[in-house]
Amino acid sequence: MYSAIVRFLGLLLWGWRVKIIGAEHLPAQGPYLLVGNHTSYFDAPSLSVALLRTRNIQPMFLTKPTVAGWWSRVMGQAGLRAIGMLAIDPRDRKKILDSAIAYLRTGGVIGIFPEGTRNKPSINPDWRAVMLKGKTGAARLLLATQVPVIPVAIKNVPGFSFGQMFLNVFAFWRRVTLTFGPPLRFGTMPSGEPPKEELEGLTRTMMTAVGRMSGQDYPY
Repeated sequence: MYSAIVRFLGLLLWGWRVKIIGAEHLPAQGPYLLVGNHTSYFDAPSLSVALLRTRNIQPMFLTKPTVAGWWSRVMGQAGLRAIGMLAIDPRDRKKILDSAIAYLRTGGVIGIFPEGTRNKPSINPDWRAVMLKGKTGAARLLLATQVPVIPVAIKNVPGFSFGQMFLNVFAFWRRVTLTFGPPLRFGTMPSGEPPKEELEGLTRTMMTAVGRMSGQDYPY
């Protein structure tokens, strides 16, 4: 029921507002990673609409414990997953990505924003042109599962606060553009626990590809 409601509302509110470029680069089915830039609360819902429309796939997104806890209390764990949220447990850093790894190994699709938070003026005055430094979670998922990585550049309506997000729901003249790139190619994957330099190098490859499509610089 939750899944049906979410799909209906998503397509009703966003289906006609989402412009999709490069859908031919999306595999017909999972598993794969979607790696994108992050500036708005609408990024994850927009990606969900795009995948549902083009591939009939609901991607899952890693969610901060505070957000996941609130939604879980309202809708329960089943409801949490129905709207595309995978909770992470920050108490054990070695297991923080276990839920995402398990989901990928069952053939699922994971959406991840390596910047870790929304790129916004309060933390980055040059947020339109320069991305935040990416965290290495996406690289760790790649190494653990060896799944394809699809970069996606998101040009979204501003969503720096819940109030702004609420108002933008009714701003029907504003569009969201999602540009999907071809799967990224990587060399030989290291075995065992990868060094920090290797993780940051993989992250740089992903973020640079996203930046080329979004018109943003990744100087890290």
